[in-house]
Amino acid sequence: MAARVSIVVRSMGRPELHDALASLAAQTWPEVEVVLVAACGPGHPAPPPACGPHEIVFVPGDAPRSRPVAANAGLRAATGAFVGLLDDDDFYLPAHIETLAAALVAAPRCPAAYSIVREVDAAGNVLRTRAQPFSRLLLYQDCYIAPVSLLFRREAMFGCRFDERLEICEDWDFWLQLAEHGDFAFVPAETAVYRASLGMSGTGPGGQRDEGRYRRYTAMLAAKWEPRGQEVIATVAAAAAQAIDLFTQGRRVEAEAAADRALALYPYELAVLNLKGTLLALRGDIEGALSPFRLAVAEAPGDVASRFNLAQALERLGHAREAIAEYDRILALEPRHPHAAARKSALQRRPGGIPS
Repeated sequence: MAARVSIVVRSMGRPELHDALASLAAQTWPEVEVVLVAACGPGHPAPPPACGPHEIVFVPGDAPRSRPVAANAGLRAATGAFVGLLDDDDFYLPAHIETLAAALVAAPRCPAAYSIVREVDAAGNVLRTRAQPFSRLLLYQDCYIAPVSLLFRREAMFGCRFDERLEICEDWDFWLQLAEHGDFAFVPAETAVYRASLGMSGTGPGGQRDEGRYRRYTAMLAAKWEPRGQEVIATVAAAAAQAIDLFTQGRRVEAEAAADRALALYPYELAVLNLKGTLLALRGDIEGALSPFRLAVAEAPGDVASRFNLAQALERLGHAREAIAEYDRILALEPRHPHAAARKSALQRRPGGIPS
């Protein structure tokens, strides 16, 4: 028998609520409880008796509710084994609940699962695709998980509640609370649409953004989580140091496994990206080495060592023009670099000219 899934819909009674409810009615998962919370207060329109084949539990209100207050009201009313959020301006694709519920069943130690989300503007134009695999440290730096993308276990809620002091960023804070119970399962499938520009929180893109308000609440969040974040940073640093130490000892296979563990914790650790690329290059996988070297350069454009690693990989693959461009960038950063000028000159002197 399929587990019941409760979806908390925080509603301001806007016209887009129709789309949200229609997307719930179209879900392929059979056991869905729609918890419709009147975040706008007593003026919310009367809900329909059902949402397709699914029941609606209506949570009325005598007054408007803030985002975290509305979320907590929905959590109190939810009865499902798994719980998700759907604001009234977003919507799910038909397999969203089925995909994430299956991921949670397959990964019993994960408190939550999330998927790829398409973020669009009011006209439906794609702004970006949110497809970041889980990283605990990255979650302390950026709320890369959209509320519409995540499903979590009911038992993980014990001790977790939306912080009602946070008028915005309350979902980010809640994800950090859930992450204390374990890593999230990431499903590389697009299952939902996030219409960020229709929101009224001040955290959306473009003119909808209220920078002063956003900075105020992210400062509150940073103060709340800074001690725990430092612990996570220390864990990542220790993992990186272990990988580098194993490489120094010549234990390449173990070093690569340790590098993979460190990058799973934080995919942008510069020294480990360069180590991973170097290890791939040493075992002859130059093409594979390009990816970590490119990511290292993107993460730290001014890091000469990362650029030199990338340039050498490009050169070995025969991408002469790209390699020369990288050597030029290195020389702009460090005119007296001991090898870049010589490598560039050697490429330019190749018989037959520079390949296109």
